[in-house]
Amino acid sequence: MKNTEQNLHHILTTQRASLLSEWQKRVRRTSVLQLREDFDGHTPDNVLEEFFDLIVKQITTKQDYHLLRQRIFSGEINAFTPDAACRLLIALKKTVLRRLKSFTHNAEAIFDEILLRISAYYHEMRYRNLAQRQSQNLRQRNIEIARLLAVEKQRAAHLTTNNRIAQMALSTLDPSEIFRRIVHEVQQSFNYQHVSLYFLETHANQMIMKARAGVYEKHFPEGYRQNVGEGIVGHVVASGNPIMANDVANDPRRIIAFPQEKNTRSELCVPIKTADRVLGALDVLSRKKNGFNWTDVQSLMVLTDQLAWVIHNAHLFQETRELQDELVQSERLAVIGEMSARIAHEIRNPLATIGGFARALQRAPTPDRIDTASHIISREVTRLEELLTDILNYTRPRKLELEPVNLPDLITDIYHQVSEGLEDRGITYRQNAPSDLPEIPLDPAQFKQVLINIFKNAFQAMPNGGKLHVHIRKKEDQPHIEIEIRDTGPGIPTEIQDEIFKPYFTTKTKGTGLGLVISKQIVERHGGTLSFTSHSGSGTTLFIHLPDLSSRKPL
Repeated sequence: MKNTEQNLHHILTTQRASLLSEWQKRVRRTSVLQLREDFDGHTPDNVLEEFFDLIVKQITTKQDYHLLRQRIFSGEINAFTPDAACRLLIALKKTVLRRLKSFTHNAEAIFDEILLRISAYYHEMRYRNLAQRQSQNLRQRNIEIARLLAVEKQRAAHLTTNNRIAQMALSTLDPSEIFRRIVHEVQQSFNYQHVSLYFLETHANQMIMKARAGVYEKHFPEGYRQNVGEGIVGHVVASGNPIMANDVANDPRRIIAFPQEKNTRSELCVPIKTADRVLGALDVLSRKKNGFNWTDVQSLMVLTDQLAWVIHNAHLFQETRELQDELVQSERLAVIGEMSARIAHEIRNPLATIGGFARALQRAPTPDRIDTASHIISREVTRLEELLTDILNYTRPRKLELEPVNLPDLITDIYHQVSEGLEDRGITYRQNAPSDLPEIPLDPAQFKQVLINIFKNAFQAMPNGGKLHVHIRKKEDQPHIEIEIRDTGPGIPTEIQDEIFKPYFTTKTKGTGLGLVISKQIVERHGGTLSFTSHSGSGTTLFIHLPDLSSRKPL
């Protein structure tokens, strides 16, 4: 019996020694990396639990093993971690060493190596978890940075667009053109599916689409209307608040104007308003569900603030244009009235004269009366012809027929045509011109009319005699020829000098008041200018500046 027990003890001791030796070899050759590979697919807690089981099973009896596990999971240690395993081994150091010493003399070394292995794994797991957390935090930060960057890019794009729209608003005064450019700019800048601009017509309680751009541009009829309070746009105009509908398929406020609109997934509508009233709305559509965010809302609200200003200016422009049209119409009617009165006056006198002599001839057609009447009737008919010619020249200017003209010779010829009897009135004439003055392209017939009007005015300003000087000069530093015509009459009163070139203005008892107006018109159609200076008591000087027209085409 004793031998049997000794043999059994020897067998058990041998088995334990063999197991301990195998365990020691495993501990020595096991690295942290191999430990992970051995327990690949397990959670860290499971790995440590199984590793701890491996240790405990080989240094304790089955009873001790279960006792240790019970202590581990009974709540004495809150969580089974590498750190907890090390603390437990240290707490059980005496028990563990006592067991180890029953198998080996290197119990301390083995115990320290056990702690080293567990501690190494603990720190490796700790740093790995820390790295994972930092990596996750970094990914989250990168995601947030990318989101913020996208938001800032979006804001920058909106600011750029708003700046371009502000420049558009300043580039033209045509409201329709401004609105058309704005919707196209917004649609293209942000690749919206469609952009619409609505105006509120308060009297009709309706919104009218003023401009549109995008895929539905051809589907909306011109002047498309929608009632206030109907549809998303109608709700925005009624409330004065923006609406962001990121799932329009399930939005009961939505109205589908035509079948193709079913392709729209999101809609954003922002009111256009001033401090006291809603003017309209800007509506944008997207193919994407959740296609808009609050950055879009804020940016479009900045844009609609600009639109409110544009619309306000457009209203002012429209009102100004209407007032201008009314003013022009009033001025036109005034001119027509003045012209009618002047023409009626100018026609009445010759007609009265002609009628009087014609009736006299009917009563007593004597030879003397016939001769006198025919002379007077012919003169008055000539006056009527001249009147009609002036009116036609002013209302329907003739096309210039240019040809090379010797200007000094033309002026001299015209002077002699209109100066009959001037010597008897004590008027002297002097003309100066450079001998090398080149011929210039002129319409001789029309330019003759200019000079006749100017000469006649000068002669009429000197009924008791005077001097008329004409100076023709070409300055080297100026690309034009100057004709200076100076009389020694009483001059033009200061208070009427601004009226001289206005149609139908005249200080004479006879005449249409179109002579100088037509003259100025003809000179300007030659590419030149007609101006004057005058001082009371010292005469009047007219200046005609004619450019070198040799390379110019007739107007």
